[in-house]
This record gives sequence, C-alpha cells and structure tokens, in this order.
Amino acid sequence: MTETPDEVIRKLRLTMLISLRGAGRFIDINRNENTKINHVLSTYMNNIDFGEDVDSYSKYMGKIDNSLMFESNQVETQEEKDAKEVAIEDWANKYDWSFFEEEMMNSVEKRPSSHLVLKYIKETARLEFLSAIVIKKALPDLKVVANYKADDQGIPFSTASGGRNNQIGADIDVFENEVHAILEPTISKQRSFQVEHELPSIRNHVLESAKKDVADSNHYKEWFSLFIASNISRDVGDQSELIRQTNGVKIYPWDIVDFVNYSQNVRSIRDYKKIREYAMPQKMPGM
Repeated sequence: MTETPDEVIRKLRLTMLISLRGAGRFIDINRNENTKINHVLSTYMNNIDFGEDVDSYSKYMGKIDNSLMFESNQVETQEEKDAKEVAIEDWANKYDWSFFEEEMMNSVEKRPSSHLVLKYIKETARLEFLSAIVIKKALPDLKVVANYKADDQGIPFSTASGGRNNQIGADIDVFENEVHAILEPTISKQRSFQVEHELPSIRNHVLESAKKDVADSNHYKEWFSLFIASNISRDVGDQSELIRQTNGVKIYPWDIVDFVNYSQNVRSIRDYKKIREYAMPQKMPGM
C-alpha cells in the first residue's frame, strides 16, 4: 500500500482481471473473466492467520492455483473481438496523426507515456495497439483484427501469443476485398533480431494464413505483410527480397515515422506495397 497508484494499477493489470474505465481514470473488474473473479472472491476473501508458522505460509504461497491460469490457445468470444474493434475505431477517430507518431516512438524507445491509458500498457503491446489504430485511421473501411489479449474495453494486456497450439500467431490481420494483409510491429531495433527472428516468423505467418484461407475456401486471393519497425537495416531489405524470391511471400518493411506519415494519404491497403529507399536490397555495382 506504500506504492504509487500507477504502480498498483500496473500490478493489478498483470492479473488480467482488471479493466480500465473512464479513459483510464477508473478501474473495474474485467467482465471477460467473471469466472476467475468469482473464484477469487469465493476462495481468497478471508485472510489466513499463519501466526509464526513460516513453513505453512511458504507452502501456501508457493501453490499454483490452476483455476487462475490463462491458456494461450483460449478461443476469444465474439464479444471480446467486438470490444477490440470498437476500441481501435474509437481511438482512430479521437486522436490525430502526431499523437500516434509520438506514442509509437515512445514505445520503441521504451519511454513512458503520459497518456492515462497507454502508460499502463507494456511497450510491445502498446505498439501493436497503436499500429492497428493507425491502419484503421488511414483506411476506415478496413476490417482490422488485432490478436493481442485485451480487457472488456478492448485495451491490451499483452501482445499476440505467437504461432503455437495450432494458432497462426500473426499480430494484426487486415482484410480489404480480396486482400488479407498482416501487420507485424516490433519494438526491437536490433538488426539481428529483425532479420533472424522477425522476418522468418512473418514469412511463416503469411504462408500459414494463405494456406488456411485456401483450405477454408475463403475469398482472399492476395496475401502480404507490412513489417513496422524503427532503425530498419539494409539486411532487412536483403532478407525480405530473398524471402520473396524463395517463398513467394511479400514483406514490405516500413519505418514507424514513415508509416504514420504515409498513412495519411492512402486509399487502399495495396498502397503500402512499396519498397522504401531504406529497405532497398543491396546490389553489386553495375547491376
């Protein structure tokens, strides 16, 4: 109880049982997790007096309550998906472009946000949230499906879970007519991480998304990804081109500031299918 209110709220949100209300001015129970909340109330309402019995206290505190575990492959309800879509659209309408550029760079630079909601969201999840909002602000008619874990107000707790347990693991899916595009933001500025971790994962997400769409007889006929990062190295451009030639997967790297500025004048998701100068593959002289 001696900690600051901000720190208390951050730790409460780690339980994923608490939602932010009133633009971050209030907290409430997360209605998405009513079962867990009722379990907490019925099981832990009363404090246990251990007296001087240190062993009993340690044994009790060391137990894991499986009823409070979160499964990475838990299927979202339609209500949960709708809450995220509503939040993305609301934020897209509420804030201007400079706000998103500043907050996305705050995330990448791991600077704290002064915004009443964003300051409680970890940088990685914050960047996914803001990227989804920017693409929605740019193209309001897009269907934007963000795969991060969120509360009943659509505000993220954590990033997308990644490709495991039969899940494709894309960060953000975007749909426009016959196009199924994937947004993959990262806060990492390290060349090795972007090239060796992010790009192979993105390639797999696009491949698996296309395979699933074909298997499910969906109407999508075009798949590609936007890789959103800062400090994009030439190696990212080289590896993206190699993936394109080897696997047929199109990945378009976008610097965050460039992505936000360019988004102000697009008319289709296809407008992002550009190789920017900073991501051009390197070539030998004379080629």
